[in-house]
Amino acid sequence: MQFRTAPVYPAVLFLTWVAILLGLADPPHLQSISLAVLVVLVVFLGIPHGATDLLIANHLAGGEATLRTNLAFLGAYLAAVALFAVLWWLLPGAALLLFSVLSCYHFGQSNLFYLPLSGAVRPFFYLLWGAYVLSGPILLNWGASEEIIRMIIGYEPNLGINTGSRALIAWSAVGGLNGVILAILRLRGSISARVFYQEVFNLILLGVLFLSTPLLLGFAIYFGLWHSVSAICEQISDLKTGNARFGLRKFYLQALPVTLISFLAIVLIIWFFETFGDSSRMVGWFFILIGTVTLPHMYIIHKLHARSKK
Repeated sequence: MQFRTAPVYPAVLFLTWVAILLGLADPPHLQSISLAVLVVLVVFLGIPHGATDLLIANHLAGGEATLRTNLAFLGAYLAAVALFAVLWWLLPGAALLLFSVLSCYHFGQSNLFYLPLSGAVRPFFYLLWGAYVLSGPILLNWGASEEIIRMIIGYEPNLGINTGSRALIAWSAVGGLNGVILAILRLRGSISARVFYQEVFNLILLGVLFLSTPLLLGFAIYFGLWHSVSAICEQISDLKTGNARFGLRKFYLQALPVTLISFLAIVLIIWFFETFGDSSRMVGWFFILIGTVTLPHMYIIHKLHARSKK
């Protein structure tokens, strides 16, 4: 089921408006509220959407999964995680840059894969759209973002556009380029008027969200609702082709083991830093952990969407 035609899409729009109004109201303890929203959305939507990689890999491979094929997949998966972890350890700045570029592509592909794009336009548009939604919360809340990035890479980042006006101009230019590509696709007849207006509306709504909310709340709403819910809808739709009875309940049952392991890992990290380490560095290590496990997930989802284009 395509996210924009799913029954959950109006609920995502509604909750986005709620977050915008909350950000504009700026109530007391907004940062604490934002953190709570982030934790809830990551635990119940963010982690599960990436917890079915083995199931998707078996689905893509076809045939019946065996202990041997599952172990081979897990070995390759963990090897990719380990290699990226080594890169984070040796070259944290380069690892963060690579992770950011891949995340832009992943976000864009997950949102726009249904559009009839071809050639170099496809990866370029994926990267551009992803850059818009990833850079929005970061650049528009640079004070908070800079501290987190410093925790990750170990030194002060300097983008050259980290002042308020420069950041806003750079981010707005990226959003404008997304609008231009959509307009070109519409003029060429590649997309319908409904798709054009819907995507432009989504760009504007997400822009208003990032402009009106603090870093954690804006990112939580995008990642938890727009990205993770969309990914869950697409995964269920694709897995239904191999099992007509596959639905939301079965998806969460399949995702439960990895979700529980991930949740326990988060609890252990919190306990370790609160007990033995510097708790101020905990957020940075969370992002490093997410970065290392996300790389193979991005590849699996890329393969899934690439197959749907054939």
